[in-house]
Amino acid sequence: MQMQPPNPPGQLESQFAVTPSDVDRLLVIGASCRALAQAAVREGLKVDAIDLFCDTDLKTVAQTVRRIETFPNDIPRLTAAMDRQYWMYSGGLENHPGAIDEVCRSHPLLGISGENLRSVRSPESLAQQVKIPDTRVSFPLGEGTWLLKPRHSGGGLGIHLANSEPFSSESHYAQRQIQGTTGSSLFLGDGKSESLLLSSFYAITCPNDPWRYFGSIGPISLPAVTGQRCADVGRPLVRAYALTGLFGVDWILDDDGQLWVLEINPRWTATAEICHRVHEWPLVRWHINACLNGELPCERPATSNHMMAKRILYTRQEIVFEAQMLKEWEDAVSAESIQWCDIPHAGTTIQSGQPVCTFLLLSDNHDPQSLHAFTETQVEKLQQCNSFLH
Repeated sequence: MQMQPPNPPGQLESQFAVTPSDVDRLLVIGASCRALAQAAVREGLKVDAIDLFCDTDLKTVAQTVRRIETFPNDIPRLTAAMDRQYWMYSGGLENHPGAIDEVCRSHPLLGISGENLRSVRSPESLAQQVKIPDTRVSFPLGEGTWLLKPRHSGGGLGIHLANSEPFSSESHYAQRQIQGTTGSSLFLGDGKSESLLLSSFYAITCPNDPWRYFGSIGPISLPAVTGQRCADVGRPLVRAYALTGLFGVDWILDDDGQLWVLEINPRWTATAEICHRVHEWPLVRWHINACLNGELPCERPATSNHMMAKRILYTRQEIVFEAQMLKEWEDAVSAESIQWCDIPHAGTTIQSGQPVCTFLLLSDNHDPQSLHAFTETQVEKLQQCNSFLH
């Protein structure tokens, strides 16, 4: 399998021939803004960041970085002290529409408002627009296996099999478990009526922690019928929730070829980094143009024939990260084929169950299963260095 190193976070030139806009500086806010910040800098923007982790590679590209000590409570205070500028949010903030509304008092938002977030993140509302698994908010649940899902979470955290224990419909809901292949798709919406399907991805799963998000592989080519069903999901969501700019749709493809929508992530997604690096499309500029002008690209530019695996590494126990750990990991796997991201500062304490870092693996192999297997082989090599990784 021939591997190629991902593009470093430098300036891209001719690939981003986009009509200039008035936006030359961008504030990015989220639990982890590194990927979004790097993408924006590649597209010629200056970036300020407010971030929960403040990893070393975020500080390399951002003009300023402010750390969130208490998420999301600190965010309005941190933004109020900054000069007025356009802003985008990444993962985590979609669960806190109130914080988004507060930031919007001092900074104009490029993205989905808090009001629309409250609707699109509601499974009861979503069920009126697209096909989702059977969802209940109280017992009895009915036959079959059910999952209990938190309403305000991300990355699969807090999902577990439902039992006979009662639950609060304000904090959780039950959803029938669908057997199949999980994945996601990245869309661009104009905020009015139209959407553009950009790319789709398979999710990386772990048998010992089946609902947590470990990463993605893509872009993938879906079968024609499935691909069309996936593309058709975007338009009703845009019309119902005024989705503007980039948004992600998590789905599961069952054994009969039916596509079930699981969740909407109305923001820059983890898979957007794969799309941005593989295709070298100006996703941030497209997002800005959609938000300011309600415009979508007339058509997608040429696609790459490469595929990328994005794999998040978690720790099974509390650790203190040291620079020597990364050096050992680089020696354990092929440093030429892997790029390390979301790198903590030396001396950082990382709690059990929390992410340690991410690696990206770019390949000319077009088989996602083969790339997945190769990726997990690298994880096994890393576990030989530190057994706490998974």
